Amino acid sequence: MSSTYEINKDLNKNIFISYQKTVDFINASHFHRSIELHYILNGPYRFKVANCEYTAQTDSLVFIPSCFSHSAPKQPHCVSYVVIAPDHLCGDFNKIFHRKLLPFTMEEKEFNRGCIYPIFKQLAENAQPSDIVIKGYLNLIFGNLLAHYQLQDVQLNKHTDLVLSVIQYIETHFREPLTLESLSAVFGYNKTYFSRIFNQILGTNVKNYINFIRIQYFLQQYRQDTSQKITNLIFSCGFNSLPTFYRNFKEIYDTSPAELF
Repeated sequence: MSSTYEINKDLNKNIFISYQKTVDFINASHFHRSIELHYILNGPYRFKVANCEYTAQTDSLVFIPSCFSHSAPKQPHCVSYVVIAPDHLCGDFNKIFHRKLLPFTMEEKEFNRGCIYPIFKQLAENAQPSDIVIKGYLNLIFGNLLAHYQLQDVQLNKHTDLVLSVIQYIETHFREPLTLESLSAVFGYNKTYFSRIFNQILGTNVKNYINFIRIQYFLQQYRQDTSQKITNLIFSCGFNSLPTFYRNFKEIYDTSPAELF
């Protein structure tokens, strides 16, 4: 079964923090660029990462790395803290976790309960913390985990590795006239095969993803300087027409740029 790119997790640049009393829904296979952490208050918690099954008991930690597919069945008796941290809040830890990862389950309960649980609890109970406070909490969590648990070498699925390379290329070259044909040629694949793999892993097509990245750049640049001429900014993002920009903006945000600003 293919895994869907949960784009809404990455559209939201704020940290997601939840005290989850039950898992009474099926969490279908998906992935996002944000790092996901669970502190299990009442287990067991069963889940899959990259199609491998795991079980985390009470006072265990679950680590879901950036861009790893994961899923979970209904588990009505499970209680946990859940933190989903966007990459811009994780700082240098993103570089560490690019190839070496924390274990998907961390089971040393005495350490977890004494060192990690209080940080999760404070973070969950802190009403609307600022980014700098969140970064402080994440530094404490990841710093303690890296000091206590051994990092592991984990190889990505070859198709996921390919798509991550494509994503990085798009994010560097999105202002250029990118197409399915040009990207498949850069990576040396038949365009039909390339498109199918991209769609299976990201749950969207190449064209839509390119335009998503362009719109993110547009929003970033506009918020930095609202005096800019909108038309010039749109074309500087790589769009070749205003209707294309407005159509894609509407599809992502279900509103027009004028209504958003």
